[in-house]
Amino acid sequence: MMKVSDSPKTQAEMLANAIRQEIVRGVLKPGDRLGMAALQERYEVGVSPLREALSRLTTLGLVTAEGQRGFRVAQVSAGDLIDLMKTMVWVESLALRSAIAHGDRNWEAEIIASAHRLGINDRDQSDARFFDETWEKNHRLFHRALVAASRASRLLDYRALLYENVDRYRRLSAFYERGTRDVDGEHRALVDAVLSRDADRAAGLMQEHLLETTRNLLRNDPSTAADVDNLIGEVATDIAYGLSARQGIAPSTATPEDRRSERNLAQMTADA
Repeated sequence: MMKVSDSPKTQAEMLANAIRQEIVRGVLKPGDRLGMAALQERYEVGVSPLREALSRLTTLGLVTAEGQRGFRVAQVSAGDLIDLMKTMVWVESLALRSAIAHGDRNWEAEIIASAHRLGINDRDQSDARFFDETWEKNHRLFHRALVAASRASRLLDYRALLYENVDRYRRLSAFYERGTRDVDGEHRALVDAVLSRDADRAAGLMQEHLLETTRNLLRNDPSTAADVDNLIGEVATDIAYGLSARQGIAPSTATPEDRRSERNLAQMTADA
């Protein structure tokens, strides 16, 4: 049993965070009914803060409202995963470019500090860390630090909303065999690209980082396991078209001049 703070001002917020953690950790599973009576007893709260908390989680996409029937934990699916990851890559790419354009030494220092807390250079870490809440918190802060210098506050707000859903799928991915994937190596490469102010490389590495999680989940889903490579290829193509759509240029037909024009537009976006 978990008891939420009695402070009226923060009760709904703390309750929403407590339920969110149980959803992303898999304690509350996709499709589970969130009965009001059971939740009131579980968290020792009244109906009003509980409804407000569930409404907040509905906005985040972690909970679905069923009219008069109450609330359920949002379902997961291959289709939702693909749509989510495409959107996250687009948003993260813009946020990274903006942060790289505007970041100062304090921003760089925080990236280095957050990477150190995450332990990306600790060679003896086991996969058990993926189920440790301290590692999870540091992982979230590491990715937030990478884009923190972006001057597009609304973009960062939307990114935070997407991250809640990405984090849920990523934690599901941790239950499956990752093969030869080197997560720490991916993080080190991101740090190197960002601190080198190589926006193109950083955006590309972030896309690969997110799509590896997508690949792992699709590979372990019986409905998509046989067609993983094609699905990932289609996702990558959609991402490329999305990033090129501002110029109306198909990725496969873009000329070097088109590419330069696209990079200039990306820089203008970063400067906004």
